[in-house]
Formats: sequence, C-alpha cells, structure tokens
Amino acid sequence: MREERRNGSRHPIRVDVVLDDDARFHAGATLDLSEAGALIESAVPMNVGTSVRLIPLIDTKRPLLELRGRVVRSSLQRGGGHTVAVELDLSNRERAAYEEIFESVSWSVRAASF
Repeated sequence: MREERRNGSRHPIRVDVVLDDDARFHAGATLDLSEAGALIESAVPMNVGTSVRLIPLIDTKRPLLELRGRVVRSSLQRGGGHTVAVELDLSNRERAAYEEIFESVSWSVRAASF
C-alpha cells in the first residue's frame, strides 16, 4: 500500500503554469492546488527529485510569482500526457503571496461555477 504524503486539502483549480527545471521551460496546467503543492498536467515527464520553479500565469496586477519546489511524482496518463506532482518549498513571503493568489483564484473559480 502506498504511503499518503499529501499535506493540505486539494482544490480542483485549473491555472496555466510554466515549469522551469533550469534546462528548459515546460508549459502545463494545474489539475488541483493545495497549500503544499500542485498536480500539473504536462506534455512531458519530469524526473522525481528535480528542483523546479513553478510560475502561475494568472491575470493579476501583481508581479509574476515564481514558486520553488521539487517533483515528487511523474506519471504517464492513459491517452498520452503526464501528471507531475510538485511539492512547494516556500519562504514566508512567497507563502503569503501564494495564499493570496490561491484565495483569489479559488473564489473566481467558485463564482464561475454558479
């Protein structure tokens, strides 16, 4: 049986993102977000343990946010594509900015579903 490592509640929020592994940039979109990380739909696999910068592409008036993390899982999906789980490693300042954006995106997604 696989050990559950997830921290925090997941929220099914779709946000376009860029993953930067210092070798190249990868486009993707989140399948869900939590305070601890993100599950991302990607066209390419990424190696577990790879350090990445996750850049959410959100239309805000805030400066671009770059979040540090590492790949904890990368899986091939039926029909092609990959899911990449990223565990975030945030400073207090980054965490505050992430939580603010997380809340604003979460509320806009909830409002759009009504």
